[in-house]
Amino acid sequence: MSPDIRRLAGRTALVTGSTGGLGVAIASALAAEGAFVVVSGRDKARGDAVVADIRSAGGTAEFVVADLSAGEHDVRRLAERATAVAGGRIDILVNNAAMLLMPAPTPRSPKSYCEMRSRSTCSHPSC
Repeated sequence: MSPDIRRLAGRTALVTGSTGGLGVAIASALAAEGAFVVVSGRDKARGDAVVADIRSAGGTAEFVVADLSAGEHDVRRLAERATAVAGGRIDILVNNAAMLLMPAPTPRSPKSYCEMRSRSTCSHPSC
């Protein structure tokens, strides 16, 4: 494809969780294709850095701070603010935000593990 062709020119995109990792790559790729990108995440400094990188590469972007784990009110506020920043519409939504939920630690002793499981299926000697 010719570098002069920007397939997403005139489109707007909201990328949640775009202050790190894959979200940054997605936001940058959309901007490189001509979309105006709304970068969102919890960390303003990181968001501002992503926006600066997009702009330095010739793209257009703005940052909207959002913590999607905070509840429905914050999700709605992100939608409203992103839509306003994007000029009244969002054409592309990439829901990249995620929460890492750590599982509870496993029991430390074989006996407590056996207590968790049915005795009929456990073959440990302490059962």
